[in-house]
Amino acid sequence: MTSSTLSAFHVTPAENLPSIMRNGLEPRIGPRSEDLGEKYKAIYLFPNVEAMENALGNWMAEAFDDDETLAVIHVSLPSGTFQHNTGYEIEVTARIPPDRIEIICENDALLDREMLKKYDIENGNCLFTNSP
Repeated sequence: MTSSTLSAFHVTPAENLPSIMRNGLEPRIGPRSEDLGEKYKAIYLFPNVEAMENALGNWMAEAFDDDETLAVIHVSLPSGTFQHNTGYEIEVTARIPPDRIEIICENDALLDREMLKKYDIENGNCLFTNSP
């Protein structure tokens, strides 16, 4: 990974994967955003595995049905992509094309935490740097 990219993670129902891999991620006000009263369309990403795991173990687990299979996607954003980073989540208001998306896990029941942590470390712990 180069220093001109931002690495992040996205959690979505696995049934969305064919559309995402064909069309990319589109900013929108989805069911969870609507419930929270979000005012503008965005894509919500996690800056690292720890933030994603914290969400999955808390509020995000309640946002999905118990029988819903979740997938984890790795996203590489080029520098200059407009985003708001709170430290625990990243909001992106532009479309993310499919060539910037990689499926890490298609079934949360098979989610390998050690593999995710290794992936996180190998990709610079998902830190964005402005170095040339």
